[in-house]
Amino acid sequence: MARATGETTNFTLRSWLLGSVILATFLICLAFTSSVKSRSLTSEKFSDMIPDHVGDYSYDRRMDVYFPEISDDSVKVYQKYLARTYTSPGKDAVTLLLAYGPVQNYSLQVHRPESCYPAAGFALSDRHVLPLTGDKMKGHEGISLIVSRLDRRDRILYWVRVGDAFPTSLWGQRLSTFKDNLRRIEPDGVLLRLSISDSASAPATLQTFNANLIASLGAPARAILLGVHANGKIPKA
Repeated sequence: MARATGETTNFTLRSWLLGSVILATFLICLAFTSSVKSRSLTSEKFSDMIPDHVGDYSYDRRMDVYFPEISDDSVKVYQKYLARTYTSPGKDAVTLLLAYGPVQNYSLQVHRPESCYPAAGFALSDRHVLPLTGDKMKGHEGISLIVSRLDRRDRILYWVRVGDAFPTSLWGQRLSTFKDNLRRIEPDGVLLRLSISDSASAPATLQTFNANLIASLGAPARAILLGVHANGKIPKA
């Protein structure tokens, strides 16, 4: 009788484990085949939504921009992207990279600079999370880091929005995407990256530029970049 009870217990345990695996598989498959999208970019030209003047900086069409985030694979992720250099007399130029993807899931995710720059031969240092400044960005965080290669050394400030979240790490980004996918939502994604020659004043310059850029956007552009946070308020969890 004891042996029969043991066999029954083992059978029950195996059944429970098998059922758990099947349920987990179902949920994962459900997440990766989500059919509802949170937002999508309008037909308005993406570049027209971004101002040519930000504070005392102006878009300089004569300057080339290094764009490591955009590769052949990135075209599948991003619906719209642009790269610009802004200049101001007597100041270092600021490079803006902005990319928007209407769908974020397991196979299509915003590319973070920590992955793209090393692949292009850059070394990373001084990475840290910091609060973003500006009325529309209060309560959100971005990433500051230094990228260097040979005699080039730039300070980077960037932030990522995935759905309603502003994740500061790749795992946080994946978790936010997974949570939305479980609700059968394919969130959209935004990467905004600013870079400037590294100096003592570079971090403050990038923070000010980011704040001025967001403040100068029209309502449609803010809706794309900030999603539900476009009014400057953080929705309750």
